[in-house]
Amino acid sequence: MWKLAVLPAFLVVFLLVALAVFYRGLYTPPATPEIAFEEIRSIPSASTDFSDQPVFASKPLGDGVRGHLLIDTAHRNNFYHPELNVLLSRV
Repeated sequence: MWKLAVLPAFLVVFLLVALAVFYRGLYTPPATPEIAFEEIRSIPSASTDFSDQPVFASKPLGDGVRGHLLIDTAHRNNFYHPELNVLLSRV
């Protein structure tokens, strides 16, 4: 019977220790560096105008050669499957 009381007591002690360590000031985050506004530089972008012609790093795959296209739908990316028709028709 006493074994049933050990697990809840252990969980309570564990939660109290976690609360003390993470939420009661035992953790001190590193200092945030001060950056002057003049030191901030913009990131250069290598953007180009849109071209409807595909750009390949090497030779494109020939006819009859199939590749793989992965579309991640598991993370609620706010698109509907019919919206993929344009992409799939181009690929």
